Amino acid sequence: MKYLFLLIISGLLFTNCTSTETVTTDEDIEVEDEEAEKDRFAPEWYNEEVKSATDSLTFSGYSYAIADGEDRALEQSERSALSNLRFEIDRFVESVRTDLEEDNGSEPFGSQQLIMNVRNAVRNLDLSETEIDYDIQQENGFHHVFIKAEISREKVVDILSEVISNPTLSASLEDERVL
Repeated sequence: MKYLFLLIISGLLFTNCTSTETVTTDEDIEVEDEEAEKDRFAPEWYNEEVKSATDSLTFSGYSYAIADGEDRALEQSERSALSNLRFEIDRFVESVRTDLEEDNGSEPFGSQQLIMNVRNAVRNLDLSETEIDYDIQQENGFHHVFIKAEISREKVVDILSEVISNPTLSASLEDERVL
């Protein structure tokens, strides 16, 4: 009995005094290495977690595509970047419209007609003056294309102000032209 008690106490002390360090497997190390390699592979301006952004001067859309042909990868990436750019512009216009709706009530700023007009204006926005910056890398026979599409905030507001039929919304966009 005395030895059983001593054995139990020794076992408890041994298990409570061992290290609680997290075990890292080879799989975890491989994933970390792949992520670090991808980070080094991408251009400095590219962050896979950011698909679109805006600042006081520009709207930006980012994308990454991989394909066996350079032209195909470039086309896919550019299409995605422009789509992400439109999303950021739409988010901007929607925030201005929502602020007006909160301040002035739902008529006309919450009406379906105005919302559809605004969405259509953004969807049909001429992005021909968008600056496209890209970086192409080749690895294992595949082309990796990273794209940043940027357009001036001032240019976007000028175009949208002309096509949006609500003068108050257009004026509010003008006020937000440059932060």
